[in-house]
Amino acid sequence: MTRRFRIGILLVLVAFLSYLAYLIMAPFFPSLIWAAVFAIVFYPAYRFILRYLKRPALASLAAVALVLIVLLGPLSYLSYLLIGELQGLANTGLTVEGVRSAYQDSIIHDLANRVLPVFNLDEQRIITYLVNSLSNLSKHLLRLAPGGLGNVAGAFVTFFIMTFVLFFFFKDGSAYVTRILELLPFSEQNKQNLSKQTKDVIVSTIYGGVAVAVAQGIVGAIGFISVGISSPALWGLATAITSFIPFVGSHIVWVPIALYLLVTGHILKAIILAAFGIIGIGMVDNVVRPLFIRGRARLSFLLTFFAVLGGIQAFGLIGIIVGPLIMALYISLIDIAKDFEDERSVTVTEPPPARAKLRDKKQGNSTTDQG
Repeated sequence: MTRRFRIGILLVLVAFLSYLAYLIMAPFFPSLIWAAVFAIVFYPAYRFILRYLKRPALASLAAVALVLIVLLGPLSYLSYLLIGELQGLANTGLTVEGVRSAYQDSIIHDLANRVLPVFNLDEQRIITYLVNSLSNLSKHLLRLAPGGLGNVAGAFVTFFIMTFVLFFFFKDGSAYVTRILELLPFSEQNKQNLSKQTKDVIVSTIYGGVAVAVAQGIVGAIGFISVGISSPALWGLATAITSFIPFVGSHIVWVPIALYLLVTGHILKAIILAAFGIIGIGMVDNVVRPLFIRGRARLSFLLTFFAVLGGIQAFGLIGIIVGPLIMALYISLIDIAKDFEDERSVTVTEPPPARAKLRDKKQGNSTTDQG
């Protein structure tokens, strides 16, 4: 049995077992990824706790408790607030006749009568669609709220596994990272670059995204309150959530509401809300996000846009993080491949040591003969 044949058999077995391992671990990928994300984000807090408790297991348990408090505390309050707001909004009597009456009494009615026929638009259909959309939105959200993001039992299992894994990531995470880096066939510098790139992308995405979401939600809620929109907390929360969507972002929340105010004749309120959206929310995105992400992720805006959208489509909500992370690691691996090619070029152009010595010896003999 030749060495090449043995290596071939080994590679086939490794590929087959890798596929089986993937089938075994695939259902737990969301839990593992979220656990890794929170372990990286809260690792400085774990190190701080470990400095005082001195015992890794106890410090890991305390760090997990801290993560649960940070996650479940605000989430529980927001869920309670959201359900209350949705119930109130679902019971508000938005009717087609009411909106039509307000629209016909508004000062833009005559202007719209001249503009709508030009674009072959029907006034009745627009008003009906607007009212039905606003009324059904809250009812659909209220129906989905008890179920969270999906099946309650499935979400609980995912959360439990994430919490369980998070404990070991805190306790033994550094050993896991060291072992993974040892398996990579790269130089130490390249390994450290990959490790740093992974951490930077995750931290910048989490910190930057959360900071922008909170800031935009607050600014949006203030804007909705200032123009007298009912359920401002609900719309502020919707503004915060949609801020994670690239390009479109929170515009899908405040723009329809501003248009609704404009159609119903509240022109000043529509202008005020548009100012909050364009200047306030826009400035938050342009100022807060760069403070966290600038220079860390090494991704252009266009590449980040496609990475986030593609990540969400491929992996769901976790794709917000996984998408940019995969693209960043892909770019890093291209850089490593380029380094390999540069090293290969240098090796090919440089003469072998034996030939170099022979060449130097001949040159020395030639010089002696001339002398």
